[in-house]
Amino acid sequence: MASSLASQKALSNLVVKYYDLDPGDTAANAIGWEAIESECLLVSFMNTVGTSDITLTINAAVDSSGTSSTIVKSASATNPNAVFDYNFLEVLAEEVAQQGATSGLVFTHWSGVVTMATGTDEGIGGQIEYNLHNPRLNATADSIA
Repeated sequence: MASSLASQKALSNLVVKYYDLDPGDTAANAIGWEAIESECLLVSFMNTVGTSDITLTINAAVDSSGTSSTIVKSASATNPNAVFDYNFLEVLAEEVAQQGATSGLVFTHWSGVVTMATGTDEGIGGQIEYNLHNPRLNATADSIA
């Protein structure tokens, strides 16, 4: 018999979001600027169309529009150059704060940033924030349709 318990252990301690990336260009495209409200950000990218290399970084900014976007971390292996290849990259909030102090900036937002080698490539970007400073019910929606 299936459990009727509506557990919220993971859903209230994680913020998980996925984004369809079809930029049509070779510019650096933010996956999604999010307020820094956790200990860590894990970013992923998976190719769905195309075979070109990509560059994956995690950037920090002083606001939700990406002002003063600064690379905090770069993936060492950034070649998910076949369909369903993927990369993961992780950064700690402490690393972001340290980079901000070095730059003289107070970073409040972070995002994965993907740069595609051709304008015809597409993929799925994911961002997972974990160990939220203020866990809350449904921090991650259990369904998006």
